[in-house]
Amino acid sequence: MTERKKITKKIQTQPSILTSNLYTDIKTLIQESELGACSKQHGYILDVENTSVKSCSVSESNSYLNFEVEYLATTLKPKVGSQYTGRVCLIFAMGILVNVAEIMKVFIPTTSHANFTFNPDLNQITYKKDNSEVTLKNGDLVRISVTGVQFNESSLSFNCYGAIV
Repeated sequence: MTERKKITKKIQTQPSILTSNLYTDIKTLIQESELGACSKQHGYILDVENTSVKSCSVSESNSYLNFEVEYLATTLKPKVGSQYTGRVCLIFAMGILVNVAEIMKVFIPTTSHANFTFNPDLNQITYKKDNSEVTLKNGDLVRISVTGVQFNESSLSFNCYGAIV
């Protein structure tokens, strides 16, 4: 599930930005640096809007401009128990990788479902659901539930584990 939240960020830029297009240029800088970014606090930034400058000062060390900017962001921060719909993007013997919102991957291990059967020749996984057999292949839409989340500091992304619902 996505959330909308106000985020405050400090940016530093050269004085040449001081033109009649200042606010447009700052909005562009924020969008370029924030769209697709991920942090432990906010999750993945999916959209940026309503950018406003809260303060501006000149750095004493390098004469750059320091702006404090506030914007409204649409974010996706995975939490245990959250449910999402995503596309299967990889199938292998150990499980399935599901792409959520084109930005977050969730690993569904074959051990999460007792009846998973991997077919390496067809690159498919089949399982039983409500007394019927379901076959999953790359590109299929699936509904998943997140069962584990860990933020990876080195890649600035979330490692997510889940199960099919």
